[in-house]
Amino acid sequence: MRTIEFAAAMDSLLENLRFADIARLLEASALNPSNLALTSEQKAVFSALIFDLQTAYSVANEDPEKVAIISALGLDPIFLPQTLGALITQFNNATASSQLSNDRGFLRLYFMLRSALALQAGVKKLLVNPKLEGIPKGDATLDVEIFDYEGTGIELARLVEVVGSVEKLFLAVSEAVTGHRQLAKVKYVDSGTPIIISLQGVEGVINAIRKSFKEIWQLVRDHKNIKLDKNLGSIKEGLSLISDIRSRVANKDLDPETGHRLEHAISSQMTRLIGVGVMVTETEAVQMYDRKAVMTAIRDLRLLGNESEKSE
Repeated sequence: MRTIEFAAAMDSLLENLRFADIARLLEASALNPSNLALTSEQKAVFSALIFDLQTAYSVANEDPEKVAIISALGLDPIFLPQTLGALITQFNNATASSQLSNDRGFLRLYFMLRSALALQAGVKKLLVNPKLEGIPKGDATLDVEIFDYEGTGIELARLVEVVGSVEKLFLAVSEAVTGHRQLAKVKYVDSGTPIIISLQGVEGVINAIRKSFKEIWQLVRDHKNIKLDKNLGSIKEGLSLISDIRSRVANKDLDPETGHRLEHAISSQMTRLIGVGVMVTETEAVQMYDRKAVMTAIRDLRLLGNESEKSE
């Protein structure tokens, strides 16, 4: 699992489990060093928070990544029904914090919660924030994913091809959007499964590339039989950036030669990139499809096209 992906999953998990809320309530009530009376409101809130925790845990068990995080952090003992039931009973029966402040069950729960929250804060401060800081005003970033087809790693030759195509795409899109060619910058690289390259550039250029990837993904997921290296026409018709270039040529805002060159460069590099397993990470947040099946089919069609060319 990638660093930022892990951090986001952990943030979502701990928020849904209400870890911070439970810890704060324990500090203000059961584990308060002063011998305070426990109110009926505190008891009701504690029961509700534990119920939310149990519900969120059941939902998290359907997500392999969150199950892995819970297991790796050693949090499983928190969620035992008999343990949580006993804590609720003790909290409801107690009249003052002194009856619970030295209880092993409450202390164990509290320190496990605080340990997880401390790790969450550390990951964000030391691993995530440095990747995201220092983006100049007017710039934006885009996470480009290099798909690991077999889950065994990405060949160096494919990585080199990806980097070269990304550079050519960025040059063409920047010229189309801003009127002059700009070099792409790499904000960070995040490894795991898959590898992510975060591109940084002028916001308008980044947004145009983002939109183009989403459009081409919608096209290929619905038409997996498109032979990308053979049929650029289908890709061109599906990209709004290409339509914009054609409109500018028709309105004489762009000369035909430049328009044709940019159109070809953008469509060819987009098809090349998706053909070698490149996609932006954001598409999957809104398009729930079997990425492996779609991307593998695209790769196989591309390889088949290459083999046919060699045999001709």
